[in-house]
Amino acid sequence: MVKTEVIEQKPNSLLIKVDALSQLAFLNLSTLCSINNHRSKTNNTFYFHDAFENRREYFELTDELKRLAKQTELNELLPFADMQIIEFSIHKDYLLTLINKLSQTSLQELQTMADSLCQTTKIELSQPKPKNTNNNPTNTSYNPTQVTLLDIDRSIENKIIFYHLYQANNDEVEKILEKIELMTMEQKENFIELIFQQSSLQKLPKIIYNHNFCTLKIVSPFSDLKPLLLNNNLKLVFQKPNHILGYSTPESILNTEYHQPYLSLMEKVKNHFQLTPNPYILPETFNQQAVMAIDLQSIEELKKVKNPLPTKIFEQITKQEPFIKALINN
Repeated sequence: MVKTEVIEQKPNSLLIKVDALSQLAFLNLSTLCSINNHRSKTNNTFYFHDAFENRREYFELTDELKRLAKQTELNELLPFADMQIIEFSIHKDYLLTLINKLSQTSLQELQTMADSLCQTTKIELSQPKPKNTNNNPTNTSYNPTQVTLLDIDRSIENKIIFYHLYQANNDEVEKILEKIELMTMEQKENFIELIFQQSSLQKLPKIIYNHNFCTLKIVSPFSDLKPLLLNNNLKLVFQKPNHILGYSTPESILNTEYHQPYLSLMEKVKNHFQLTPNPYILPETFNQQAVMAIDLQSIEELKKVKNPLPTKIFEQITKQEPFIKALINN
């Protein structure tokens, strides 16, 4: 059993270490649970389970992916089976919840992690484990990277102005609402721009700062989604990784000697997955799908991400809510 233990206790937090955890398991862990201060380093191994089918081809493909990743110096070519030594912290009171959540997943690695934590902390599971099930995808169509707006709260401008004015003066609520009602859309946008220019976003009341005002569907290489996943202030939910949305080619290997070997290897990975739906074999260059809830804090956090994805997200939001441009450019 892979060892998972609490290696440090503080008054309000616990530092947990996992000796070996795959990228797939970490994706599920980060989606399920609130973790902080994440650190990792490679274990130089790939995950394998006795239940895997087509074992020989699985080993051959992981070896080929590892070799090409080393040749091109692109870690995103490593599959989800890539094992890491992981350390992260959680709130002290969250440990039991963490163990129960891990034990209820269908991923064997996380169930094993829950068992190991139970052994090292002497905690008993409060719920039985679920049975493992495999949902085999049948759609093999290809879709390019895309960001789609699913819904938006069109009253967000009024709410920002309302809470700003409510804090700034002693007017009655009804009077503030009447003032906002008389504003044109252009006046509202200009007023919000002034709010963002005059004070930091964090000074807005939490009730509006953390209010989800839109939802997006994102299809992108997992390597671009990963920085969003690792930010606890961003709210994402992922589908189980699969091959049906295709894969992207890193710009650094376009028109190089590695371009054609890369394409050939990705097709071999895709064919293997179609026969044996095993997400561990998929590299991070395969497109994955996530749904993301956006609040004002998310805009600030996305500005820190150094890849093209935030720009595409901002484009979709500002088409419907132009006032967000003031926050993006501030």
